[in-house]
Amino acid sequence: MKMEQNSILKNGLTLGCIMSVVSILLILLFFLLGISTTSWMLSGLSWVIMIVILLYGVVKYRKSIGGYMKFSDGFLLVLTAGILATVVAYFFSLVYANYINPSFVDEVMSTSISTVEKMGVAVTDEMEEQMRTSVEQTAVFSIKNFGMSILGGAIGYAILGATLGGIFSKKNPNIVEE
Repeated sequence: MKMEQNSILKNGLTLGCIMSVVSILLILLFFLLGISTTSWMLSGLSWVIMIVILLYGVVKYRKSIGGYMKFSDGFLLVLTAGILATVVAYFFSLVYANYINPSFVDEVMSTSISTVEKMGVAVTDEMEEQMRTSVEQTAVFSIKNFGMSILGGAIGYAILGATLGGIFSKKNPNIVEE
């Protein structure tokens, strides 16, 4: 099957690759600068950058097909990119937690305990042990964690895809639909 120059799949995979590379570079930059990779700043910055990349991709795709785009095209473009980025992020997080930053589990634990204590809840030994078990499981591959990651990513990117698909869809007035 020959892929068209302006196919949704090709453009979605390209956007997903760009999102993945940018995300990995951002995490590595934070790590090298000594900024906690568990910070809200990284999370917020990552989402803003991902949305900007997706906005650019949807607008570029719409222009490449003549300035008109169906809602479903925008939706599928974002969903494809998002699922690829989610898969890459899942596997990179395993590499990051196990090889690049082996103290990541301890950082997540410290941040989690601090967050719970700020809510006025005293962290018991039992709570801490449950938290540690949960955090440590995220640093090991499992079908369950992978599936939950994909499901969460698919839901988030489906919402974003529906939003961007709705905003940037534009009917071609020269095409009469029956």
